[in-house]
Amino acid sequence: MLPTERSLPKFENPPVVETVLAVEFEPLAGWGIPLFGLYWELIREEYPTHESGPALPPSGMTGGPQFPGVFIRAGSGSPFDARCMFHHAKGDRLIQIQGDRFIHNWRRTGAGGYLGYDRIRQIFESEWNRFCEFIGQQGIQPPVLRSCEVTYLNHLVRGEGWEKFSEMNALLRYWTKEPTGFLPAPDHTAMNMQYQIPDNKGSLVVQLQPSIRMTDGKEIVQLNLTARGLPATSDILGILSWMDLGHEWIVRGFDDITPDGLHKIWKKMEEPR
Repeated sequence: MLPTERSLPKFENPPVVETVLAVEFEPLAGWGIPLFGLYWELIREEYPTHESGPALPPSGMTGGPQFPGVFIRAGSGSPFDARCMFHHAKGDRLIQIQGDRFIHNWRRTGAGGYLGYDRIRQIFESEWNRFCEFIGQQGIQPPVLRSCEVTYLNHLVRGEGWEKFSEMNALLRYWTKEPTGFLPAPDHTAMNMQYQIPDNKGSLVVQLQPSIRMTDGKEIVQLNLTARGLPATSDILGILSWMDLGHEWIVRGFDDITPDGLHKIWKKMEEPR
């Protein structure tokens, strides 16, 4: 039995559309642009298509609020300014690498169902080990970790448990009811909340942002939960142990902040007695 198979809240039809497992590490000494191509040759049979983009910025684990956002590092021509993304042949998985980051994304596709954390964890472990073996073959020392990250992206569709932004109490358990004073109901609502994981093990960031889903044009609220922290060790056991903690905080936090009305729509399963 995997250590992740514990008594956590479960849903038959959760609204999660993407799960991200990522590690950030000290910039790899010896990393260079040609290694992107060599790595792709290693995984090309499974990940036949690729794209490139600017490198993601440091996560900000050195202190202060850690609200995820969109940032671009100023380009200098360095290999650390680049990021490559490799798409799995099935279309539901993505590997992203840069000189200080390794990211595995699972994305729900139109025909596919939800892939549980335990299976995503297994895939991440296999791909991370393959990446570490690859850089070792290039004479690069094992990565020294800065942080681990687990992110769940959820789409809450208008008409499925909520209708108006004045009904945010239908989306979040702790939100007050529809305003009755001078101000009218809001047209849109967004928020950020951060919770500290005890014993300085990291933090959980909850983001809520209205959007239009590109695949079908539906109006949604995107609810993101990101757990980030530094594992006790940089080896795979330390990484997976922290990711299990991050996953637990996301699942319990998601269950805690979302109301019973949505739990019925998502078919929350009864916890074993």
